[in-house]
Amino acid sequence: MSDTPNQFDWVTARSKCSVEPVFYALGDLVEADVAKVKAIEPTADFKVERNSEKISVAITRNDMGRGKYWRVTFILHEGRIVIRDGVHGRDLFVAKPALDANGQCRVLIDDATEGIELWQVSHRALEAAFFPE
Repeated sequence: MSDTPNQFDWVTARSKCSVEPVFYALGDLVEADVAKVKAIEPTADFKVERNSEKISVAITRNDMGRGKYWRVTFILHEGRIVIRDGVHGRDLFVAKPALDANGQCRVLIDDATEGIELWQVSHRALEAAFFPE
């Protein structure tokens, strides 16, 4: 049986779990993640640009005299969030918020049927750029 109460207000929960509020919360989370990685790696240049439809994270590192550059962009587009590799111009994945069976807001990635937490979206999008190996 579900942990959701019998009289769960799914309409209010779903409105809070619509794509715009989730996109804005993701933007706040991405900015906080960038601030944390800046403290860990102060020699790299991290920039976040944000507006109502796009969040862009640009990272420049000096790697033995050669500049290395990453850009990850989160785009609010037609009821979903497209996460794009801004250097190569390819989509990494698509995220869409949805309520799970317990009434919790989760994010579905591509065509997955199980959602993930918002921090996992940031992790999935930014880990390779934050921690290149």
